[in-house]
Amino acid sequence: METLDYLIVGQGLAGSILAHQLIQKQKRIGVVDLDNGNTASRQATGLINPVTGRRFVKSWKIDELLPFAQTYYEKLNISLNDDFFRSSQILKIIHSKEQLNDFHSRSNEDAYAPYLGAYQTFSAENIYPGVGQAKIAPVLQININTLLDALGRYIKDNTEVRQEAFKHEDLFIREDFFEYQDIKATKVVFAEGYLMRFNPFFNYLPIRFAKGEALIIESEDLKIHQVLSSKINISPMGKDIYYVGATYDWSSFEQSPTKAKKDYILEAFQESVRCTFKIIDHKVGIRPTVKDRRPLLGEHPKHRNMYVFNGMGTKGLSLSPFFAQHLIHHMEYNEALYDEVNINRFHEA
Repeated sequence: METLDYLIVGQGLAGSILAHQLIQKQKRIGVVDLDNGNTASRQATGLINPVTGRRFVKSWKIDELLPFAQTYYEKLNISLNDDFFRSSQILKIIHSKEQLNDFHSRSNEDAYAPYLGAYQTFSAENIYPGVGQAKIAPVLQININTLLDALGRYIKDNTEVRQEAFKHEDLFIREDFFEYQDIKATKVVFAEGYLMRFNPFFNYLPIRFAKGEALIIESEDLKIHQVLSSKINISPMGKDIYYVGATYDWSSFEQSPTKAKKDYILEAFQESVRCTFKIIDHKVGIRPTVKDRRPLLGEHPKHRNMYVFNGMGTKGLSLSPFFAQHLIHHMEYNEALYDEVNINRFHEA
């Protein structure tokens, strides 16, 4: 069997985007992942939001990440002949005078001018107005399931995909290549998401796990056509379907939904809007995060040509396209990684 250029372990959002970019560079790759249809990526809301939180804080490197992601997804949408991407905006409901002051302060800063719209008032019978409203734009909204399905078909058509759990004990490190069962590859990249905790090569990295829960709600009379951020985020998915959430829990790895989080989401939803509705799904996902909230990229400190691509956390849609290219340039052309994302910032194994 020929020696592949790359063996990628993991086919969530980060692994799929990395695989796509490598195929575009004419690299011979193989992918191993147990696709159970319930990855954390598939449970996410699908938003790239440049300004987040109650105090209107810009996301890290968003001035670079947002235009890169927009160009990448627009081209991908065309090349895959699919419909998973659109530009949107967020209507932010402000609930306190302190938060309103924070908005006014931010909106007067030059760095925030591209993202924060002028303070406005509005009247909508089905939305509780708070003390004021703000507009955040541009926001990218992506149907992650459609995106991952389209990427999955593309990767399967252009390389070998094995839908099975990766067995780390079957990976052998040879002098000039890696051997996994009957696969040989010059380089191996682990993009396993939260399963990295079982990886004997990279489990020394200080990764944390954020369990998120969200509800999928159907409502014929809500009629929201933009993302609403109030007591909780409400994102239209089309055909009277809305993504409502999400919550975060750093103390549980259980992938089962909880009544407590369901009750919390429902209370916040009903404090935000007036409508009749029914719950059609309760989603759960576990995302890998890092305490400094920066991705994990780089080469293993002892094993040459063994890499990790992980730690995107809740911002995988914005981070993955940019940093997949960043890692590829490092692996192919020996370009230096940003210090903020290089795994060398942590103690070596």
